[in-house]
Amino acid sequence: MNIYKAKWIQRPAEDRGRSYYFRKTFEIDSVHADAELFVAVAGLYEVFINGIKVDDRVLAPAPAQYDYRVEYTVYDVRKLLKKGRNIIVFQLGNGFYNCFEKDYSNLNNAPFRDFPKIMAYLQLDGEIKVITDNSWLTVPSGITYNSLRHGEFFDANQEPCNIHDAEAEDASWLPASYCNPPGGLIVPEQGHPCRVQKKIAPVSVKTFPFGRIVYDFGVNMAGWCEVTFSAPPGTTIYLEYGEQVTDVGDVSREFIRNLDNSPVWQEQRFTVGKSGRLEDVSTHFTWYGFRYVRMRAENPAIKIEKIEACVVNNDFAHIGEYTSSDNVLNKLLELTKRSFESNFVGIPTDCPHREKNGWTGDVQLACETGLFLYDVAEDYGHYLDCVAGTQRANGQLACIAPSGVWGYNFGSGPAWDMVLFVLPYQIYRFTGEKKYIEKYYDNMKLYIDYCRQHERDGGLMYNGLGDWCPVEHFRMTQTVITSTGCYYDMLKKIRFFAELLGRNEDAEFFSTLADNVRSAFRREFIWENGMIGDDTWTALGSAVYFGFLDETENAVTVKRLVEKIRANKHKADFGILGAKYIPHVLANHGYIDDALKLFTQTEYPGWGNWVKLGATTLWETWSGLWSRNHIMFGDVANWCFEHLGGIKFESGKVVIAPEIPEELDSFECSYTVPGKGKIFVKWHKIPSGNVEYDIRWDEKIDCCLQK
Repeated sequence: MNIYKAKWIQRPAEDRGRSYYFRKTFEIDSVHADAELFVAVAGLYEVFINGIKVDDRVLAPAPAQYDYRVEYTVYDVRKLLKKGRNIIVFQLGNGFYNCFEKDYSNLNNAPFRDFPKIMAYLQLDGEIKVITDNSWLTVPSGITYNSLRHGEFFDANQEPCNIHDAEAEDASWLPASYCNPPGGLIVPEQGHPCRVQKKIAPVSVKTFPFGRIVYDFGVNMAGWCEVTFSAPPGTTIYLEYGEQVTDVGDVSREFIRNLDNSPVWQEQRFTVGKSGRLEDVSTHFTWYGFRYVRMRAENPAIKIEKIEACVVNNDFAHIGEYTSSDNVLNKLLELTKRSFESNFVGIPTDCPHREKNGWTGDVQLACETGLFLYDVAEDYGHYLDCVAGTQRANGQLACIAPSGVWGYNFGSGPAWDMVLFVLPYQIYRFTGEKKYIEKYYDNMKLYIDYCRQHERDGGLMYNGLGDWCPVEHFRMTQTVITSTGCYYDMLKKIRFFAELLGRNEDAEFFSTLADNVRSAFRREFIWENGMIGDDTWTALGSAVYFGFLDETENAVTVKRLVEKIRANKHKADFGILGAKYIPHVLANHGYIDDALKLFTQTEYPGWGNWVKLGATTLWETWSGLWSRNHIMFGDVANWCFEHLGGIKFESGKVVIAPEIPEELDSFECSYTVPGKGKIFVKWHKIPSGNVEYDIRWDEKIDCCLQK
């Protein structure tokens, strides 16, 4: 993008919640063979040429660490231009860039925060024809309020009727203001844009007194409602979004707004203009997490003609699928996919309602599941830029990305920060692409130096969050055990990266650090009879998962872990870290049936219990308290592909070695390697007790079978 021609412009105003239009008319004397519109925006935008929306993407662009990187998009607009007078119109919204209301993560104090701003130009046959400058005119839109977490209001009475008319002029339209850029480097767009994936009609409708109607759309999701209705001019309807209902069927939102005390929360308002009707109206500059919507339409003359839920997420391709003879396992894939998609609206997030934050721990725990199910590597690449953008001069990372000033003194630590290492590593495993290893290698080195400042007792790490959301918080595994394990894993990964990049001195240095950490862990936490640390499930699983034990010790510790699991009837006794480590440890050491039962048993607590209770997405806690749309327990799909399907990646190469549990009669999965073709694995048991296999892959894939 030519950053020296176009200028950054905005519209400062006292009303920070208002959305503004920016418009520019221009003449062209002929149809051009090449017409490209270059757009960089801090905030959110929609763009129109001659009254037609340029693209069907929504919530563009993806959130960023705006003082580090700002991405630009290039649109082919040849078909939208005409000979003679033309008009370009942008509408800007706040998004992550202008969180003007106080929230718990302090994005209102972000150093990059400002009014939305834009830099754009139109290039015709290689020559710049139109640039953003103060000749653009601005006018308030009918979106009178837009807030990332609180909602959006639209008043048709305040919407200019001639904004897309190239011949229209109005003395009230003001020139745009020149402004400073957001601060980040301007780079090409990375990842898939957000789009409406599908529209869902309500499965049930319940009417309450005083004009309240609750719509149930059947499943939890991220997105918004699209409504068509008629009402007397000036009438407002209110949509309030939630994911639970009370005993009488009314919407309950207390558990997803516990971090915010604002009177407005996940709310949409539409006010009818003189025509008395609004058709297909929806949100433009935020999204909601919901299954249920309460409409308050207190005027009895209001007629709802149509309401649909629009499901929104990044428009990445679906590349993985599985099915089995166990209905609970199949249902868990549905829940996992829906949670993953709901929590990938621009960036990967923890939940689509309460926070919408890019929590690093949630991302790294579910990234293999994401890479198996979706063509998501480039989307993770965008997120890695957000993570790197939070890094301080001493190497410290925030636990959320993007971040303003929050997430450094709570939440960060090895188990969350390791996303900087895990994403490049897993992308390399799945695709063979090492560009993210090369790009962020120096960031990783700086972070390891930061960790060395935290080392105690010869290499142990005590900082950060631990096995978050266990069954009972007071029995959570000692954080030093999981943090040290994650630190050790990062050291092994960066040693591998150094070897891959030919940095032999670095590799030797990191190898020595890793040996020191391993020795410190063994000295502090390994006891007799297979005991590790506080002897919790996650402590035992961590020691094996991260490689702190030798093979003989592994066998003893895993046996101890299995005895505990069986004594508890395979009901979960761990948080989000143990939920990932333990099933893999069990499967890798000959106890795949015990791992499978952890997923499929239906008593509390466990994944199967969520299915039994009718969940449509994965929950934040085993009890269902707080959010019911989190992805951090979502490694289950990865586990199924890796163990039941036997698909294991090593630097873009594939080894297939299915594992067959006694309690499962059949399993099949397919996975498309982007740009190379498909892998198909199917097995089922026959009456003789033997197993029949059907395993195929396209010839472009470097693949082999392993007994």
